[in-house]
Amino acid sequence: MATGGAGSGTYGCTSNNKKIDTITLDAYGRVTAVAVGSTCDGDITGVTAGTGMTGGGTSGAVTLNVIGGDGITANADNIVVDSTVVRTTGAQTIAGVKTYSSRGDFSNADGVRTNQLRTYGGQQLVLNAGESSSYATGQTAECVFINAEAGLEINSSPDNWSSGWAGRRTSYINNTSGNSHFYGSITLGGNVDGRNVANDGAKLDGIACGATSCTGTGDILQ
Repeated sequence: MATGGAGSGTYGCTSNNKKIDTITLDAYGRVTAVAVGSTCDGDITGVTAGTGMTGGGTSGAVTLNVIGGDGITANADNIVVDSTVVRTTGAQTIAGVKTYSSRGDFSNADGVRTNQLRTYGGQQLVLNAGESSSYATGQTAECVFINAEAGLEINSSPDNWSSGWAGRRTSYINNTSGNSHFYGSITLGGNVDGRNVANDGAKLDGIACGATSCTGTGDILQ
């Protein structure tokens, strides 16, 4: 067999930018061995797991995995959040107490539905409409509407709720019959049906108890 051409020996380069380090030929130019280096030059020398991920590596087939968490499950082809995660759209039922360090704005037409409003830690519960809430809005004729079939009931008591309001004093306004009742005295700063009740009351105080007739001077006598 002819032996022209490349003679026997080992050819190649072990530089990192070569995929094949060496090729060995016999006297007849036949390849008898190929040596492949363990590394090659490239831009990527490793894969590092970033925030919220695990895995990675510097050799072989590496894998990155997404980390799950409270209310979050990482599946093979998606990430799922359960009902404990607050969503920005759609109806949802959320359990537990939620504390807001800032105000909550509700722009929906239905407003807020609840069975009870209580102060968080103060002594006053304030309802404001429009500019009455201490800043200018450009609105006029603000009004607070209270709608209830049995009217408005107001309770005051030196006792608290846990005692059942044992010493409560109750007044109501516009009950089902359209009547109002006040537990104690009423002080008026204006007129009632155009009459000054305070002045009229002073006149009535001058009428003798059991009076049945009036004198020519306007006095009512018994």
